[in-house]
Amino acid sequence: MADETPDAKVSFPYMTAGHWFGVRAKLRQSVPKAIDIDWVMSALGTSEKGARNILPQLRAVGLVAPDGSPSELALDLRDDDTYAEAAKQILDALYPDSLRSAYDDPSVDASRVASWFMRNAKTGQATASMQAKLYLTLLKGELPSPDDVKNGSTGSRKPKERTPKAGGAKPAAALKRPEIKQQSESDAPQGPDDNGGGGSGRQGADGPSLHIDLQIHISADAGRDQIEAVFESMSKHLYGR
Repeated sequence: MADETPDAKVSFPYMTAGHWFGVRAKLRQSVPKAIDIDWVMSALGTSEKGARNILPQLRAVGLVAPDGSPSELALDLRDDDTYAEAAKQILDALYPDSLRSAYDDPSVDASRVASWFMRNAKTGQATASMQAKLYLTLLKGELPSPDDVKNGSTGSRKPKERTPKAGGAKPAAALKRPEIKQQSESDAPQGPDDNGGGGSGRQGADGPSLHIDLQIHISADAGRDQIEAVFESMSKHLYGR
């Protein structure tokens, strides 16, 4: 059982569930002669700096023997039949009764457990969160799911490039330029009066009237900005505005 003396220095290991199951998956592949920096880098695909942070946590949990080789506990953790008992052994050795009695359900909100570590271990929020997740992982005592194993070596995995699926959404068609057709006077429809333009024609002082009709064909998928640009261009070129 962990020491619960008030004045004792309290220290708990911290590790993500992905790292925990990544280490276990590597142990299942083969038993190394030593669990060291290079082995952790290989097991988790992490940097040397990351491995130097994780190795002390593996020692604190009890996976590394004094000579650096995998401990008997590490061998029990890699075996499916003895994993749950090994996880319980770690819980009994590292965590006080006050924690285990307060949070004995692995489905409890991890943030509540993290608050316990922040108060009692005097750790920051990020570290306390990882301490809580490792504690709940051990408390659950279940073998990792395929997703847990798959995500174990998160340090070296790159996001997969997304490829378009067959039959997926087609790219939007390019907008068609609106067509502006100008009709000559002979083609323009004539009104009932003599000047041919009604109120829209312009009567010269001594000459015939001139009537111009404009037909604007705008694609149905044209946007508002494009339509406004068309009329702005008309105003500029026809009326000099």
